[in-house]
Amino acid sequence: MPDKKLRQKAAQKKKDENPAARQSQPVKETQKLQKSVSQTKEKKEPFNLCEERWRYLLDTSSAWIWQTDENMRHIYTNAFVTKCLGYEPDEFLNFDILELVHPDDHVIMKGIVETATGQKKGWSNEVLRWRHKDGSWQFIETSGSPLFDSSGKFMGLHGVDHDITERRQAEIALRESESRTRSIIESIPLGMHMYRLEPDGRLIFTGANPAADRILGLDNRIFIGKPIEEAFPPLTNTDIPERYREVALSGKAWKKEDVEYEGDTIKGAFEVHAFRTANNCMVAAFEDIKHRRRNDAELREKELKYRTLFESANDGIFIYGNTGFIDCNQRGAEMYGLPKERIIGRSPGEFAPERQPDGRLSSEVADEKIRLALNGVPQVFEWQPLREDGTPFDVEITLNRLELKDSVCLQAIVRDITERKKVENALRESEGLVRSIGNNLPNGMLYQIIRSVDGTRRMSYVSEGVRKLYGCSPEEAMADPNLIYGRIAEEDRQRLWEEEEAAFASFTNFYTEAKMVNPDGRIRWSSFASSPRRLQDGSTCWDGVEIEITERKQLEEERLKSQKLESIGTLAGGIAHDFNNLLQGVFGYISMAKITFDQKDKSLAMLKQAEEALHMSVNLAAQLLTFSKGGKPVKRLIRLETAIENAARFALSGSHSDYRLEIAPDLWPVEADEGQLAQVIQNIVLNANDSMAGNGTVFIRAGNVHLQRGKNVRLPQGGRFVRIDIEDSGIGISGQTLEKIFDPYFTTKQRGSGLGLATSYSIIKNHGGLIDVKSEINRGSTFVIYLPAAAGEAHESGTASPVVRAGSRKARILLMDDEQMVRTVAREMLAALGHDVVSTEDGRKAIDLFRQEREAGRPFDLVILDLTVKGGMGGEEAIARIRDIDPNVRAVVSSGYSDNPVVADYHKYGFSAVLSKPYSIDALEDCLNMLVT
Repeated sequence: MPDKKLRQKAAQKKKDENPAARQSQPVKETQKLQKSVSQTKEKKEPFNLCEERWRYLLDTSSAWIWQTDENMRHIYTNAFVTKCLGYEPDEFLNFDILELVHPDDHVIMKGIVETATGQKKGWSNEVLRWRHKDGSWQFIETSGSPLFDSSGKFMGLHGVDHDITERRQAEIALRESESRTRSIIESIPLGMHMYRLEPDGRLIFTGANPAADRILGLDNRIFIGKPIEEAFPPLTNTDIPERYREVALSGKAWKKEDVEYEGDTIKGAFEVHAFRTANNCMVAAFEDIKHRRRNDAELREKELKYRTLFESANDGIFIYGNTGFIDCNQRGAEMYGLPKERIIGRSPGEFAPERQPDGRLSSEVADEKIRLALNGVPQVFEWQPLREDGTPFDVEITLNRLELKDSVCLQAIVRDITERKKVENALRESEGLVRSIGNNLPNGMLYQIIRSVDGTRRMSYVSEGVRKLYGCSPEEAMADPNLIYGRIAEEDRQRLWEEEEAAFASFTNFYTEAKMVNPDGRIRWSSFASSPRRLQDGSTCWDGVEIEITERKQLEEERLKSQKLESIGTLAGGIAHDFNNLLQGVFGYISMAKITFDQKDKSLAMLKQAEEALHMSVNLAAQLLTFSKGGKPVKRLIRLETAIENAARFALSGSHSDYRLEIAPDLWPVEADEGQLAQVIQNIVLNANDSMAGNGTVFIRAGNVHLQRGKNVRLPQGGRFVRIDIEDSGIGISGQTLEKIFDPYFTTKQRGSGLGLATSYSIIKNHGGLIDVKSEINRGSTFVIYLPAAAGEAHESGTASPVVRAGSRKARILLMDDEQMVRTVAREMLAALGHDVVSTEDGRKAIDLFRQEREAGRPFDLVILDLTVKGGMGGEEAIARIRDIDPNVRAVVSSGYSDNPVVADYHKYGFSAVLSKPYSIDALEDCLNMLVT
């Protein structure tokens, strides 16, 4: 038995020495999740489903789960970081830890790291302050442990944190509240005795403040815990203990003056105020009124001082009683141009005109103000009295009730505001002019935005034009600015906000246009213009105007529509011309094949020519897709140097023109479709060669640029880009031609399709970049291309190694396509290749056939699924259901839409290969040879 206990202690000691054993519980839970994920993978559950399931568990956790590398940079964070710090996970991973941790907490962070790396120990319940995205500081409670590989090498940290900001703020607020309450009680000059009423009726003394000790001259702590009668015996035969009990029970305050007390070392006269602080708890606040008696002489002295202040005040001060004015200072008498003796005893009406400027009777206004003030409601109002010579002047009167001994009077403080009124009148005239302009704008309104020093904004003025533009009153718009901001179209809202913020930051004028959406769904356009000015309090005032420009926009759109119709006409004519030429070849050669049917060699030759024409039509359709919405690039990380040089050399082969490259040695890689980019370079270089009549030098430069946000209107977000300049010394391009240079089928050449630059424009746009051109007649042209730079190690460009195809065998194939003609010809081709085919027209039927044949012991070796089925289930959804039945199924996606992401990245969607329609029997055979072995 002792041996067993020794073994248990040894095991526990070993566990305690193990850093992993001291990890906090949240970290252990995270490791369990990671281990569970690994075990699930080992069971060969589909990885993407497993990853999604566990990522969902991590991202929906109520804790912040994270991991760093050995350099203390975050390499993983769950979605909770957005809730606690405001950053998106991808955005957060770009920061160094110390950038976000409060400088005062760096020592805590350093201690955590040193303990983890040096002592290989974890940490728990450490609190750090992290900077939120909005600039505030969040309190984060962190627990975690270090990570080491099998050789003991430090690999980083991982942990589970919790946002305790609200809890910490509540604790701080509570401490501050308690501290303030304690500070008030301890610093208040009144003595305070605190009592608690027990269920048995005893009133127990619970404490006193320092002022009570000072006033009574003793330490009140000796009374704590005693009933009031035992603590202060002289109160036993008074009604005070019973009064205190009533206060503690009912909460109704009680006051008593001249409480005489003598006995047990306490002597004096006190004024007592008793009030309840909580249920069955009360406080008796008392003041020694001996000091009040002692200070009577001092009060008389102070009265003299106050009289001096009364007389020397800059405002007129009047005391009004039942018999009229009973006093006034010298300044008040001067206002009326009379000595004080001629004011005393008279009423305010004797110094006023019959009516005030607003048309009301002076006597009526005076009676109303006096009545309200006597009832305890202070009055502040403007008044127009008369001087002794009958001249009116403007004053502001503050009227208050005043109790003097046993009488009630009124005190009037009168300020001469004649000059201020002149300024206000001038301001009103100016505002009236602005209001008149704003109210008479035919299709617009004036507005004013105040931005405070703390960044908050409010609308301080909106003209009447808001009724026509937004259907609300100015008051409603100022109370709820969203009535205006909420009308901004979704696609313009972020841009408008960023432009406005940029103008606020730089203190520059603001001009923009935006699309607005009315409640009935009608679209209108508005232009906004505003200019800033500083206010005295440091805030910024923006005076602006909004003008509806819908009619102007409609005229512009009509002009653009006309231009587009012209371009569409050119495009339609070009397509019709090219396809008619190709169809002429198809029809012609097929007709010749029919005539020479009995001459096999001639007939086959004619059919081959017809097939070539069809291939050309397929290439033409691919080009049309590329410069329209289709032609989705198949991107990979590449370096541009070799791709640019190969494309330029190929384009100029056989020409007398040459090219020169100036490429930055540190050129950033890009994510791009290498074949499409080569097509762009070739098109531009070929045009340059034609412009120089096949005898000149094309200069190609490539370098790294960093565009500032908002600097380029076509790339407003800015960022890292690779810029490619292709310059020639040819005949140049006229301004009229430049406007249409990227239009499809627009060409100035006698030979050429007019699709080259249109296709190039679409390719660069689909890569997230832009292409532009600058040119002067007889001075050459320069095409400028911007491509988004990518991070990572790029592949060298070059020709991919050919795929080694295995020999095919006869297979059982399930074919699904919604077009009868496609099913028929595909079935014939597959049968000609020796395969057994079952066909259907819909994805649901394909699933049922696949399941039935598998259960019957006749499984399919391969399925070919049409991607798009009109009114039914297509291949994308069908393959997911079929893979549930057989995860190892080999499937081919077939489609005529090259822009579909399933075609560009078919492996991701569960397919093994792709067949782009139209396809030949050779292409079909090549595809099957790779899959059927």
